[in-house]
Amino acid sequence: MRKNTRNILLAACVPMAAMFFSTANADQPSWDAFTKGVGASGCSFRVKLKSKPVTVEMVCDEQQVIQSLPVLQKMGMMNPDITQTMANMYPEKVVLGYMVQITPAAVSVFYKDHHVNMSKWATGIVVPDLYGHPSARVISSFRFDRKTFNRIEWDAFPPQNFPSVAPGFQYSEYVQKCVLLDECPK
Repeated sequence: MRKNTRNILLAACVPMAAMFFSTANADQPSWDAFTKGVGASGCSFRVKLKSKPVTVEMVCDEQQVIQSLPVLQKMGMMNPDITQTMANMYPEKVVLGYMVQITPAAVSVFYKDHHVNMSKWATGIVVPDLYGHPSARVISSFRFDRKTFNRIEWDAFPPQNFPSVAPGFQYSEYVQKCVLLDECPK
């Protein structure tokens, strides 16, 4: 991973454990409140509770997340040191950093509110293509289970560890190119 890209991704991340992860915290939002709050920043969720396993899709619109940056910073969901100029210059990387934070938060809140043993997740991003048209890109996919949920100490869990603990976690080729090659394909 190029140092420049890694630094931008890490700069976008701030610990959100106190806000979302605590399974003991009575103030932790419900799934509906969480999806509504994150939805205000341009992310949407689709849950299929009747499928085996349960499937959850989370897609964030890059432009809406970037426009929401000041609000996300005030809420403590994005690093306050990220300038609007930086976000405009490296929007994919800033949004990927945001998604590194909200993916484990979404899993934590989902498992707190839903009594399921196994789930399959897919995350994505909507970015403008070469001609400015919205283009959906896969970010990651993984499975998650109740046993793993119970093993994690959500109050102290660093979100960047999530790919190591989520069974079958894979970043897409898009993310690998965007981060490793420092070139986000259009």
